[in-house]
Amino acid sequence: MLTRNPKIPLASSRDVKDRRSRLVSGGAALVEDSALSFLNPVALGHSSDYQVVVPYYGAFTWATGRLSTLMDVNRVLFVRAGEDFRETHPIAGTGHASLIVTPNVQVLEEMCRGAPVGRHVAFQSTSQPLGIKARLLTHRILNLAADGGGEGLEGDELAIAVLQDVLANSMDRALPPPARIVNQTKQILNARCCEAVRLDDLARELGVSGVYLTQSFTRSEGMPLYRYLMQLRLSRALIELPHRDSITDLALDLGFSSHSHFTAAFRASFGLTPSEFRASSLSQRTEVSVQAIRYPSSARR
Repeated sequence: MLTRNPKIPLASSRDVKDRRSRLVSGGAALVEDSALSFLNPVALGHSSDYQVVVPYYGAFTWATGRLSTLMDVNRVLFVRAGEDFRETHPIAGTGHASLIVTPNVQVLEEMCRGAPVGRHVAFQSTSQPLGIKARLLTHRILNLAADGGGEGLEGDELAIAVLQDVLANSMDRALPPPARIVNQTKQILNARCCEAVRLDDLARELGVSGVYLTQSFTRSEGMPLYRYLMQLRLSRALIELPHRDSITDLALDLGFSSHSHFTAAFRASFGLTPSEFRASSLSQRTEVSVQAIRYPSSARR
């Protein structure tokens, strides 16, 4: 099991509060909701099991040995058994929250079709892009557990569904770690995900050309910059919708130009409207320990 030893907090934070809670504990997999505040700038630990970590809030840097990768809500992390790791928070004031799935060894071997788990492309690559289905499944588990139903049959099947989706959608080959410029770009996009972002300004800040930046980012992440930013905003919407009365206000706070712009993007990604998602979540509210998010005034346009 992945265990962390947070160091002493250095400053105050307004984001997530430290927690580790069990959501599903069936025979197929243990599913936990874990959060680490920016108050804990560094966490050191060891994983004794193979695990799948699905971030749903914030960003963090995951390092094992000399390998370091920036994790956010657009990526899924595959943790190898027997690894020592180090987590840091590169974005000021922002911690992270994740769903941690620890599969039963036999279940994981079956999903890897009998091949050694450590040789599966997912665990070879450490991190892969996170698909839309896995995002929705993650929030279904969070909502189900908040409503007290995580320990039933549905929770077990949702845990298996998450594992199946992230393993089945792993790229055919392990990609090299993202270049430093890509990680720096992701840090900026996460920090300003609700603001208007222009390619020229981004490239100038990073000291590269716009052509080089967009080509490098798309090659590394499998999607262009604008879509990556859109997915960051939509993932934040999945957290916020069950707790917001006005979808129009949320749309503007997230950086969308209008209610219709937000609805169209949400439906295109998730197959349902924000109103439909909110309605399905009201009876199973996601208990994310994120205080009221303060959006920059520049996010409204």
